[in-house]
Amino acid sequence: MKFVSPLSEADQADLAAVYRSSPSYRQRQRAQAVLLSAKGFTLDQLSDIVEAESATISHWLDQWQAHGLPGLSDAPKSGRPRKIDAVVEAHLHDILQFPTPNLKAALEEALQKKGSK
Repeated sequence: MKFVSPLSEADQADLAAVYRSSPSYRQRQRAQAVLLSAKGFTLDQLSDIVEAESATISHWLDQWQAHGLPGLSDAPKSGRPRKIDAVVEAHLHDILQFPTPNLKAALEEALQKKGSK
C-alpha cells in the first residue's frame, strides 16, 4: 500500500486551492489524488476516482513527495516555437471578442501593433 506522508495544513490548503482553481485539468487531477491519498485511499481506489492507472498515480505521489506542489505540474514539452508572443495573443483575444468579418485583417493589425512597439 502506498500513501503520501501526512500533509501539513499549509499543504492541504495549497492542494485544495490547486484542485479548485487550477486551469490545468491534469494538475487538478494530481492534486485530488494527493489529497485523497493523505486521507487513506488506496491506489486502486484512486485509480477509479481520478480515472488514471495505478502506476501513473504512484508516479504523481512520488513527484509530490520529492518536489511538492511543483512536482504536480506538467514538465516542459518540446515543440515548435510560438510564432506570436503573449502581447500579440492578448491583443488578438481583445480584437476577437467582437465579431470580425476579416480574420486576416485582425491578425495583420495585431502584428503591426507589435512592430510599432
